[in-house]
Amino acid sequence: MFLRYFILTLAVFSFSFVQKKNQTLVSKTFPDFQFQGLFEKNTQLSQLKGAFVLINFWASWNDESRKMQIKQTPIYSKFKDQTFKQANGFEIVSVSMDTEIPEFQLALKKDRLNWANHACDLMGWKGKLVQEIKLKGIPSNFLLDANGIVIAQNIDVDSLDTLLLQFQ
Repeated sequence: MFLRYFILTLAVFSFSFVQKKNQTLVSKTFPDFQFQGLFEKNTQLSQLKGAFVLINFWASWNDESRKMQIKQTPIYSKFKDQTFKQANGFEIVSVSMDTEIPEFQLALKKDRLNWANHACDLMGWKGKLVQEIKLKGIPSNFLLDANGIVIAQNIDVDSLDTLLLQFQ
């Protein structure tokens, strides 16, 4: 009897732990943060309200995250100026986990990303935003609706295209 109770308690605890470890931000407001935009102009995420916004977390040293962003380039071109039923336009904000500015800048130049919103606080995994959202790994992304609510998390390029088409 004791053994069965112990196993049941352990199973409930394990399930609870796994849920917390893999928490999603879907249906929650994404925290506002400041980043450097086009021409090194400081911008707040909240200034992009009204558009769909994809926030990418990546690093120059992570090939998978860089490939993800490169694949998003045609999606950005396709939807950036679109008027949706519930939003005006589509923006991408790239948040780098780099801790050295030369690597960050070289990766941006080499990858030829066609959006203007790039952030790098040079804090890596210790950055305020990363800590606040409890980011576990990269590549990671969050799609926000026009009100800054997360509507998808870690969405692949094909699913992103399909979802944005549904909102037209």
